[in-house]
Amino acid sequence: MNITLIMIIMAFFCLVLPGELLLFILENIGLKEMSEDTLQRVLLVCNMLQALNMAFNFVLYCCVNSQFRRTFAKLVDKLFRYARYGAHFTPAEISLRDQYGVNRRETRSMIVEESAV
Repeated sequence: MNITLIMIIMAFFCLVLPGELLLFILENIGLKEMSEDTLQRVLLVCNMLQALNMAFNFVLYCCVNSQFRRTFAKLVDKLFRYARYGAHFTPAEISLRDQYGVNRRETRSMIVEESAV
């Protein structure tokens, strides 16, 4: 088995399962001796642990899986380039601008020349 899978399963058991067991007990058995305030605090901690599990999975994939890192880096790069150049540029214009360092007018003429060929 893969070390990543083992770590994800262990994180699930430690971070998600307690909250799910608590909800199962509350729905089927009930906890009459626990005050409402204490119950809300326990549920809050369980929800926080589940959110921590999601963040842990992301960090684990980033640390262990090189394909995930490459894909994530490409996605972030595209998002930053889009934010940098704005919605006024098409992906082809952004690519040409990055490759050749040309301005918008030159980029548009290069695109027209490429489509005519």
